[in-house]
Amino acid sequence: MRSCATQALCLAAASLAVMSAAALAQVDLPTVGQKDRAFSRESLEIRAGGSVRFQNDDSVAHNVVVRDPGGATRTSPLQRPGDKTDIAFAAAGEYDVRCALHPRMRMTVRAQ
Repeated sequence: MRSCATQALCLAAASLAVMSAAALAQVDLPTVGQKDRAFSRESLEIRAGGSVRFQNDDSVAHNVVVRDPGGATRTSPLQRPGDKTDIAFAAAGEYDVRCALHPRMRMTVRAQ
């Protein structure tokens, strides 16, 4: 039987491993900038189930509106300058991405 100290050490090591994996996953997210009332990319391909980080590098507020392949729409909270929002693209297909505040801001995310 393990001692209490050994169990606590194992639990701490496991927790650290999970947090490190989560931190690495956040760093590896593809990033789309928002500046001059435009997305930094017209399109992006990712794996189904992946996420994209939308980063407001502009001097005005933005948001992210995603229409999924089935037609459902979801909207991010308002993004002030400097804010970052991670959006998941769960299913394979083509997603239409816009800013509701600036209708000319459009891009496509293809999840495969």
